[in-house]
Amino acid sequence: MVFGCLNVSTGYRNAGGSKVGQEEPTTTTSGATGRARARLREPAVACLAVLLLAGAGVMALGAVGHMLAFPRGARASVPPRPASATSPAIDWRAVGTSVQGRPILIATFGSGGRHVLVIGGIHGSEFGADVAEQFAAWLEANPAAVPAGTRVDIIGCANPDGRAAAQKGNADRVNLNGNFPTRNWKRQKYRSTTAGPRPASEPETQALVRVLDGGYVRVVSLHSQGGFVDYDGPNGAELARQVASASGMPVKKLGPATMYAGSLGTYVPERYGVPVLTIELSTRVMTPAVLSGLLASVR
Repeated sequence: MVFGCLNVSTGYRNAGGSKVGQEEPTTTTSGATGRARARLREPAVACLAVLLLAGAGVMALGAVGHMLAFPRGARASVPPRPASATSPAIDWRAVGTSVQGRPILIATFGSGGRHVLVIGGIHGSEFGADVAEQFAAWLEANPAAVPAGTRVDIIGCANPDGRAAAQKGNADRVNLNGNFPTRNWKRQKYRSTTAGPRPASEPETQALVRVLDGGYVRVVSLHSQGGFVDYDGPNGAELARQVASASGMPVKKLGPATMYAGSLGTYVPERYGVPVLTIELSTRVMTPAVLSGLLASVR
């Protein structure tokens, strides 16, 4: 119909050979000639009116569709990030599952009696899982970087449900870093999460507690977004300075462990008497500076 209307308004020619609808030079014409021209213009005007009505109808249908798809007051959300996509070249193995059944994976590099644990992704919305997985891929490609006599275990993402939903807590909206069974654990409600109904109530925390029984000399936890190194436990300050020197990130103490009831930084020194380094990342990309800091953390 559109092409038909275009033909009537721009392509139709009268008996004299001139296009109907084109602007013509102003001349004096008789009444009969004017009426004839008016009649010839009528189809073009009618088609133009039909086109305008059709356009209005499309706009109206589009508006209705938009209202049906996004109810009043609703926001279009960004699709959540996919769950951990780990390299198939790395020998990942499951040490537990999340609330929604996603595996919690660990990979081992090197061997020996000195064990170091790196944990990424306790908070699902942070950069820790990305950098932990990149560090694992780098160690897989550079096995000689692992110190002799040392076994480095890396948990790629401790909170896969939170990562999939791009949220801090797990699927139960529990902050896993407040769910460890410390002496100072207490019921807490944070901005968007809680500490859980009881200590180690979450399957993710239970998996981490089982792994931590592996006799580690230190634990490194990756968080964001601060761009500094925090520490807890014996010799933690000296280790933090070594990582800071290698990475260029400053050392910053957020406060005594007692301020963070149920945290990993409280649980590990309390239970095992070893230090915890918390690296607060500023990017989800493992930069050369961050890599240097991570290598220093496992030496």
